[in-house]
Amino acid sequence: MISLDVSDCHNLEELDCQSNKLNNLNINGCYNLEKVNCDFNKSLKEVSIGNCLKLAETGSGFAIENDKLVKNVSQIVSAKEDSVRNILIIGITGSGKSALANALSSE
Repeated sequence: MISLDVSDCHNLEELDCQSNKLNNLNINGCYNLEKVNCDFNKSLKEVSIGNCLKLAETGSGFAIENDKLVKNVSQIVSAKEDSVRNILIIGITGSGKSALANALSSE
């Protein structure tokens, strides 16, 4: 089990522990914590956030519900207007892949 306990860090304002292998995260009592990002920790499903009164911003993978960070079921994130988008279209010859690609990419 891989754990991170920052519960005694009362002056902590921002925590970024994304893309690790955390199973357990303790941030209880981090009174000044405003932002936490614990996305992409595959085994981390829920984090208790008791007494984190200023916490308002989380990563896209978690939502604040009833004094807990709860992992969102969907990992789909809306693309920004200027984001690059890649599409892979697979099919047999003559099935309309090029026509579909042209229709999707035209403005």
